[in-house]
Amino acid sequence: MMGRKCVGSRRVSRPAYHVSDLDPIVAGARGLLAYEIASSTLTVHGRLDETIYRALLTAYATHPDRAVIHGVLRELCDQSRRFISDAELADLQTFARRIRGEIFFARRWFLVEGQAEYLLIHALARALGYDLDEHGVAVIDTKNNGDPVAFAVLARALGIPWLSVFDGDTAGMTYLARIGRRDFPPAEIALRCRTLPASNPETQLLADGLGPELRSILAKLGHPDATTITTAQLAQRLDKEKTAYAAELAAMIAADPAIGARMPETFQETIGALRGLTWVLTCCIAQLLDAGRDRNFRVLALTALSGCQSAAVDGRKQQLWRLCS
Repeated sequence: MMGRKCVGSRRVSRPAYHVSDLDPIVAGARGLLAYEIASSTLTVHGRLDETIYRALLTAYATHPDRAVIHGVLRELCDQSRRFISDAELADLQTFARRIRGEIFFARRWFLVEGQAEYLLIHALARALGYDLDEHGVAVIDTKNNGDPVAFAVLARALGIPWLSVFDGDTAGMTYLARIGRRDFPPAEIALRCRTLPASNPETQLLADGLGPELRSILAKLGHPDATTITTAQLAQRLDKEKTAYAAELAAMIAADPAIGARMPETFQETIGALRGLTWVLTCCIAQLLDAGRDRNFRVLALTALSGCQSAAVDGRKQQLWRLCS
């Protein structure tokens, strides 16, 4: 069973000098902060928010060793952001008990919204010569098994590399915004999270020219008018037959890899990026792409990205080249 020790401690402590400006910050933090004068130890209980973090930096702004202390505070802040609430843990534990607890032993996670994407991604990856099961990639249909944001936070806490594809609708954009509010910097979100150009997989598949196959599948599923209804009606019918049509389309991809080549580019690019997703990239990317880091950090990020082969990652490489030049 997943426990709190698996996702980081509720308490993070580091040595820190005592200064008078520290006392009102600790007093006003409502139990989030504690300071032991005898041991000169600052402790964070839970997740340190940006406002308190900035106040701590200001408290030590004139200290002779402020550079060292600011480094300690940065480490405290980063470690505290691995904190996962009881509510999130309860949701994730329920998921782990109910289905696919083996995701916690996977080498990488691919987060998608629903079961249709789960089926299609597995079939497409095999058609592209990258069987996800063989390479330790767990595809997690987050919407049906909890909260996409909770899985992103948990992956960070466990040090599991992850990528995601969400729908291009309002819900998908909301997921990105909520992930950002959990202290994922914009550069990391841009690297890890993709959205379909269309509002949902059905509309995207039709836009990519898979209408004939989908009409054939729908007819097989008991819709005799599938060949004559409008494209909009077809998308609506498919939306109501998500798992069934996805299973049929997955079988078609397995029988004819050429169909896989016509699948959404976003899916194909993300599968390609999984090939080069490494532990170094996962653990460092949020810091390495931070504009506040020095050139050496950005060079290391570029090295970590060198094994990733996809158009989306190539864009990040170009960004880093400009920063390093």
